[in-house]
Amino acid sequence: MNEFELYTRILAPKYQSAHQGYLIEDKLQEPQKVQKADIIDTSVKCHVVYRLDMDEENFLPFFNNTHSNAEQSVEYPTPKFLLAFCDYIILAVVGIKLYVVLVEMKSGDHSKAHLQLQASETFMNFVKQTALRIKAHNEYNEFDEKNIILRKVILKPALKARPTTNIAKGGRQCYSSDLIVYEGNVLPLARICKKKQALHIGF
Repeated sequence: MNEFELYTRILAPKYQSAHQGYLIEDKLQEPQKVQKADIIDTSVKCHVVYRLDMDEENFLPFFNNTHSNAEQSVEYPTPKFLLAFCDYIILAVVGIKLYVVLVEMKSGDHSKAHLQLQASETFMNFVKQTALRIKAHNEYNEFDEKNIILRKVILKPALKARPTTNIAKGGRQCYSSDLIVYEGNVLPLARICKKKQALHIGF
């Protein structure tokens, strides 16, 4: 698992989520509508969940973070979507592959979610290129970028409560070539990773 081990050494441990068994989005306009999804890790050898929250800490300090407001206009305001980022990054090993799963949780309109996922994809491509640059210097000669697969997921809450013991009833999926929209209160990690083997249910 050269790819998983090197990635977890590159990404700062402090950004690992305190809750490795579920995803939660509680910074909503309606606080009573907390979105939560339990991670089903059946068939997953190992996984780690990262929560890089721009609201908590500017983890991209080399990017401009100055904004104009009603009281003050700044000379170089932050460009739109520069600081966009998804809610969670999950590294999961299924079989011999490392899956980088980018998750954006949306309880309502998700028309702009792809922009956050694209930003996170760019970041993770930088991580991959960094790994390739340093692998030989850290005795990871078997690190192979062909073993790394990226998935982008928009996670929406289930409209009605469904039992979480049956993965097939855990949610509805809409797959495209580049994006998975999953509706449910669970995240079946292995199934999301191996999307071509999953049951396709259109909305």
